Amino acid sequence: MVDVTTHRRNLTIGVLSPVVGGFYFGKVLAGIARGLRAGGHRVVAVQTYPADLDRDEFPDQPPHRPIVGLDAMDGVIVVTSAVEHDVLRTLDRSGRPLVVISETVDALGAPLVTPDNAGGVRAAVEHLLQHGHQRIGFLGNPRQHDLAERHAAYEAALRSHGIEPRPEWVYRTRDNQEAAGAAAARTALDEGLDTTATIAGTDRNAVGFLRALTDAGLVLPRDQALIGFDHSDGGARARPRLSSVDPHHDRVGELAAELLLARLHGERVGPGEH
Repeated sequence: MVDVTTHRRNLTIGVLSPVVGGFYFGKVLAGIARGLRAGGHRVVAVQTYPADLDRDEFPDQPPHRPIVGLDAMDGVIVVTSAVEHDVLRTLDRSGRPLVVISETVDALGAPLVTPDNAGGVRAAVEHLLQHGHQRIGFLGNPRQHDLAERHAAYEAALRSHGIEPRPEWVYRTRDNQEAAGAAAARTALDEGLDTTATIAGTDRNAVGFLRALTDAGLVLPRDQALIGFDHSDGGARARPRLSSVDPHHDRVGELAAELLLARLHGERVGPGEH
C-alpha cells in the first residue's frame, strides 16, 4: 500500500492520457495542470497511445503495454481509455490515490469526473424543440462513457416531451473522428435521412457529418439542423459554423486535480461521478 499522508509537500502527479495534444485532451490536461501547479506540484503527462497514431482512425482499445515510472508518482489521473481496464483496476487496488476522467469500470473505488453530459444534451434537445423540430437524431459512438451518457440523455429528453426515439434516428459512428461522422452521414443519406435535426456526441463527428451532407447538396441548417458537443475550434471554423454545447473540458481536468489532491491530503472522496 502507498502512504498517502503527504500533507502540503510538493507532489508529483502522473497523468495517463491516450494523447497529450489536440482539442479535447489538450484542454483536459490544461485544466489538470492549472489545478496542480497552483500548489507548486509537478505534472508528468504520459501518452499511452503510439506517437504515430492516425487521428482519423482512433483505436477502439488502448495498446497492451506496461506503464513505466508509476512508482515515482504520488497520485495518478487516468484520462478516458488511456489504459486497459485490468491496468485501471490494478492501479485502483494499489492504494495509490487515483482519479479517473470519463471512463467506467465495475466496482472501481476511485472517483469518476465527467462533464455535465445529461444537462448539455437536454439543453440541446430543448433548443431544437423550440425551433419546431420533432424528428431529432443522435450521431455518435455510444461505447465510450461520455457518449453513452449523452445518448441516454437524448432519449430521455425526447421522451419527456412525448416523442419516442426511433432506431433509424441514431447515426452510429465507429469512433469520435470526422471521417466516422462523414461515413455515418453517407449511410443516413442512403437510407433516406429521416430526421430534420441531429445532436452529435462530439464536434469532430459533427463536422464530418456536416461536410458530407453539404457535399451531397443539402443546405444546413435548412435541410438538417445540427448541434455538436465540445465547443471546439474545428466547429467554429466549419461552414456553416457549428452550434455546440460547451462542456468545459478544462474545468473537468481541474476538478480531477482537486479531487486527487483531496485524496492525497487524507480527505474522504467517495467513488461515483463528480
